Amino acid sequence: MAIQGFSAKVNEGGAEFNNSVLPEDSYQCVIEKVELREGTKYMSTETEMQLLFYIRPLGLSKEFADKLLFFQTTTSFFNGKSAKAKANLKPSKLYNLIKTVYRFYKKDVKVDEIDPAKIGDDDINFLEGKQLMAIVKITETGKNKVSDIMSIKEELKVPSTVAPTGSADEELDALLGS
Repeated sequence: MAIQGFSAKVNEGGAEFNNSVLPEDSYQCVIEKVELREGTKYMSTETEMQLLFYIRPLGLSKEFADKLLFFQTTTSFFNGKSAKAKANLKPSKLYNLIKTVYRFYKKDVKVDEIDPAKIGDDDINFLEGKQLMAIVKITETGKNKVSDIMSIKEELKVPSTVAPTGSADEELDALLGS
């Protein structure tokens, strides 16, 4: 896959991380940042490189103004329409994320026809600054989790924000460890 040399754009600066728990609902969000980081394979102790998307809900009360959500995917771009589909494999989370964003921002692109080997840094970095709808649930441990994503109908004005510093890492590690 072409993402192996991935280099995400990183915003400098920082703000304190808000660990308040959002009520379960759907929220229009902006993808603020994406990182390539090591994560644990599903149902395994082996590690692999994964993409972590920092997603900020828009239009919330002051209490949740700096809230960040996380959406983690593998680098696999699979549309569910090949021989693997016969084995009941669903489309990958990365495929669903790209398709969701492209529905609004690149309507002319047929995501089902994209060659997985051609997905690279530019495609991933294109997602930064784009909006989507996130279905947010509360886990058994009392943390927020993005359970599903949908395309937006209209873009909201994004307030000027500064990307979080490493202070979100503790919350993220706790969330990913649960």
